[in-house]
Amino acid sequence: MKKYRLISLVMLFMCMFCVVSFASTDLPGYERSWQTLKEDGTFARSEWVHFEGGEWSYIGDDSYALVSTWFQDVDGNWYYFDPWGVMLADATTPDGYYVGANGAWVQD
Repeated sequence: MKKYRLISLVMLFMCMFCVVSFASTDLPGYERSWQTLKEDGTFARSEWVHFEGGEWSYIGDDSYALVSTWFQDVDGNWYYFDPWGVMLADATTPDGYYVGANGAWVQD
């Protein structure tokens, strides 16, 4: 009986380590994209999305968030999105440009 408990415990720990290895794809620098389901049951498309924490994201024509890229809006303003799809604000982008408090690139 003890032998079966030990085997079960070892298998449980092995499964836990498998889950941890999958979670590692969520580390900084790993580029991923996601979709936003709206209240009417459709996916957001070609629109800004605002989250409770104050972050902004932009959902592209394909209904996926923009990640690790620049985006130019219809007014000609440029915005940068990090690997999680969050617009940077009052920060320096990875390629060395400064974006203001509203997220738009501040051109000298």
